[in-house]
Amino acid sequence: MDTLYAPVGALRQERACGLVAEAHIIDERSEWRTFGDKEKEGDDPSRVGGAQNPFMNDGGLSTGIGKLPGGAGGQYNTLMRLHNRQNVSDRAMQTASREVATTCERLRMTDAVRNSALEIYKDVHDNKALKGRALKAVYAACIFVAAKRENTPRTFKEICAVMPDVSKVDIGRCFTAIDRMYKKHLQMKAMHQGKDLAGAVALEGARPNATAGMATQATDLIKRFMSKLGLEQKVSLMAHRVGLKAAELAAAEAVPWASRDPATQACALIYGVLLIQKLRFPDTADELPDFQRLADVGGMAPSTIRDGFRQMLPYLATPGKLVADKDAGADILARLEDAAAESLGPGGWDAKARKKAATKATRPAAGVPSGSAAAAGFGR
Repeated sequence: MDTLYAPVGALRQERACGLVAEAHIIDERSEWRTFGDKEKEGDDPSRVGGAQNPFMNDGGLSTGIGKLPGGAGGQYNTLMRLHNRQNVSDRAMQTASREVATTCERLRMTDAVRNSALEIYKDVHDNKALKGRALKAVYAACIFVAAKRENTPRTFKEICAVMPDVSKVDIGRCFTAIDRMYKKHLQMKAMHQGKDLAGAVALEGARPNATAGMATQATDLIKRFMSKLGLEQKVSLMAHRVGLKAAELAAAEAVPWASRDPATQACALIYGVLLIQKLRFPDTADELPDFQRLADVGGMAPSTIRDGFRQMLPYLATPGKLVADKDAGADILARLEDAAAESLGPGGWDAKARKKAATKATRPAAGVPSGSAAAAGFGR
């Protein structure tokens, strides 16, 4: 049987008698059209459309009204505006998605943190827990909580550095409201299950709405700060062990550094651990970083780290208090306070004495002309 195929008419026709054997044949070739506004700009090799968005009420698969080519519109533009006004929740999620994605990219965070932050924002928006708050502060608080949940915590200062329009106070207030919202949900769940709040938190474990340990601790920041300083892994592990001991001690008794910022505690502990390492291995240990370098990593003033280290020093120098026996013996810790005073230079802990000693060291000796006098030609 001699058959003629007509691709244009989508027919299969017999040559001899002209009988149409099959009509309306389905074209199985690739269709490179997306029927979107940007189709006129060139071929789009994507034939699957956008991915489904779980944060949208309709999954991001709703019908949209596009613009007419050539800028003409009239009633079509009016229909498009009215259609976009229908779902306020989806528009809020679209705005949040853009802002959160930009901030996470500046902070070099993973997609897991971004998705977790959007999930938290959706919970906050649906429950109207932060109605009336500044949107950027809400985004920052959601990112802060999400980073903590994904074990990549950031401090308020680090988030404020990439979001200059937001203050730490605003982020703290929004964070408190988010924590209160999740605790309220856990309390309601505990009432239905006949358990207390602690039992409900234990049941939740590491689920997205768990509230236990949401605040940033010093141990969450130590490894990242050590990595920025370029120090060895074994020193980082030792600092983490000391940080865990410090957290246990702060929970058991009143310690002088309990009210300090977690970043300050982390930098002070790092300085103490590096000083111990310097005493243990004076020839092979890394050069001890000054307080200014630690301040650049932690985002604070050097005097703040110095004061925090001074509060921790008696506990670091006591064997078995913060430093385990396998990390440093009693003979090493006995020399810690003297080494700390020596590392500060002339004047020790007294800020005025250090400033006076530094001024005296830079002042020219008697009979020696200063640089300006010599430059003017008066020095002989």
